[in-house]
Amino acid sequence: MLGRYWQELPRLIRFMIRHFAIGMGLGWACALMVIWYDVGGIGSLLARQEGVGLMALFFIKGGLYFGTMATGVAVMNLRRDETGGSGPGRGLLSHILCDPFGIREKARLKVRHTAYPAAAGASNTPRNLGKASG
Repeated sequence: MLGRYWQELPRLIRFMIRHFAIGMGLGWACALMVIWYDVGGIGSLLARQEGVGLMALFFIKGGLYFGTMATGVAVMNLRRDETGGSGPGRGLLSHILCDPFGIREKARLKVRHTAYPAAAGASNTPRNLGKASG
């Protein structure tokens, strides 16, 4: 029943919910690591009996923050393809994994070394700027 309802949702809504859930899971994992390793004394502060509500708030805020950031990054990595339709773009992670040193990008952006277009005696070339015209 839930699978059928999920498939009936618009594609963009499913995309946003999926990325929000992934980000929320990462946020909970980071919050758990901060508490477990007692970073800045937060774990011992939240371990007290009064800290149960604060711990819940810590997990909720961490999940919301990471979920929102993951959704925002996913939406910003969408692109318009050349045919006019929309589709997933080349995100940062795939860019790092597929081309970590930017070799393909450098090959695409070859710099052409050409002479000055007005090098045939024009007075605006760097060699002739200080000379008076004859």
